[in-house]
Amino acid sequence: MFPERRAISFILAATNHGTLIVNRNDYALENGRPSYGVGLNLLETALFDASELEFLLALLRVQRQRLGDGVVFLDCGANIGVFSVEAGRMMTQWGTVHAFEPQDFIFYALAGNIVINNLFNVQAHNVALGAANEVITIPRVNYSQPGSYGSLEIRKPEIVFGSVGQPLDYSPEKGRQVQQITLDELNLKRVDLLKIDVESMEVDVLMGARSIITTCQPLIWVEILKTGAQRIKEFLSQWNYHFFEAGMNMLAVPHGDSELLNRFSVNEKNGLSMKV
Repeated sequence: MFPERRAISFILAATNHGTLIVNRNDYALENGRPSYGVGLNLLETALFDASELEFLLALLRVQRQRLGDGVVFLDCGANIGVFSVEAGRMMTQWGTVHAFEPQDFIFYALAGNIVINNLFNVQAHNVALGAANEVITIPRVNYSQPGSYGSLEIRKPEIVFGSVGQPLDYSPEKGRQVQQITLDELNLKRVDLLKIDVESMEVDVLMGARSIITTCQPLIWVEILKTGAQRIKEFLSQWNYHFFEAGMNMLAVPHGDSELLNRFSVNEKNGLSMKV
C-alpha cells in the first residue's frame, strides 16, 4: 500500500533544551568520521554549546535587571533554535526573541521547535540578513545527506574553512532565491542583545543594523571564526564599543556604560566571565 521509500532525516529528540526537531544527518565528516554539527552535538550529548548558552542567558537577565521588562534578543543565524528556545522559555512574560534563519528546511525545524515548546514570545523569520534589502541566491543543501548545515556560507567563500561538508553550487541557476533584509528594517524600539553567527556575513549584518546600534546600544555577541575580530572592531569603532574576545566569539559592550563594562573580565584561559 505504501511502496515509496524515503530517508527519515528530521526526527524528534528529547534534549536537555526541550523536545526539538533535529536532523540526524547534521554533521560534517572529517577523515571519514562525524566531526561537528548542531545535530551531532544534540544527539550525542543532549546539549549544544552549553557554556555559551548560559552566558547569553545571563546577559539577558542582566539587561532585565538594568533596564526592566521588555528585553529583546535578536538571534541572527538561529539554525534550529537552541538559543531562541532557551531564551524564549526563560523570558516568558518579560522578553521577546526574534530568530532569523535563511535555509528553508532548517527554518521549518526552527518554527516547529518554537511551537512544540509553546513559546509565544519567539518570532521566526525565514530571511537572510545583510547590509541591504534585496533578493539573493543561496546554494541548495541536501538535508538527507551528512553535512554541518549551520556551517553554510550563503555567499561563496574565498577560503573554505569549517565547511558544510557537501559539494555546493553557487551558480545562480542552481541556487534558491531568498529575501535578504537589514535588521533596521524591523523598526525595533528596543534591542538588548544582538547575537550574530552568520558564517562570514557578520559585518554585513552589522552594516544593516546601524540604526539599532546607534539608538539601542545593545550588547553584541558575534562569532569571529570566519570574519576575524579586527574587521568587526573597525566597523564598531564609531560607536565606541569595548571588546572582550573569548575563543570563537567576541562580546562588544558599550564603552560609555561603566557599570555594565565593569561586570566583565577575561581569565588567563581566554574565558569570559560576568558578575551578575
